[in-house]
Amino acid sequence: MSEEERQCQNTKIIADVALERAKDNLSRFNAEDLKFYKLERVKLNNRLKARGLSEESRNELTERKQEIEYWVSALTADQQRLKSKVSSRREIFLDASKALKEIRQKKTKSDTPTVATIENIFLTYEISPAKYHGGKLNGVDCREVMYKAKDLFHDVKPLLLSISHPHRCSNEMIIQRCNIFQDILVTLVLICSKIRIK
Repeated sequence: MSEEERQCQNTKIIADVALERAKDNLSRFNAEDLKFYKLERVKLNNRLKARGLSEESRNELTERKQEIEYWVSALTADQQRLKSKVSSRREIFLDASKALKEIRQKKTKSDTPTVATIENIFLTYEISPAKYHGGKLNGVDCREVMYKAKDLFHDVKPLLLSISHPHRCSNEMIIQRCNIFQDILVTLVLICSKIRIK
């Protein structure tokens, strides 16, 4: 991973965290209070329209209405501020995601030799990413990966262990993950076989 890609990835992660916090703050906004004050305002307006209202009662209702108007205005402004923050954080996150995607799309196979080598291993088993499928494995190829999991990981595991990179996982982690994914794929094949038999 290049330094530029790493920075973009970190920017996206930070933007994602900021967006989730903004969403959380908005979700914790008590909209019921705002609804309550708006309803109270309607009730007070109706009461102020009543005929024969004494001056004292009208003054009390007017004072209460002013208090309600304050809370409606304050809570509405608070809600709009939280919504605006979510909107701006979402825009920042989308921009960061787009920037990272563009960097990764510019990569050639020479920039990702490990991926290219793994793809070559897959080709020896007649498994190849489909261009019409966005350069990913289609359903048929995915089934082939499942059926040939043991042989594939027999070749892929040594390749991953041979890579020299400062940010590479430990040998133990590589072996563990390869074994886990291999076992998952083999188990899926067994499950599918039993389903077909039934």
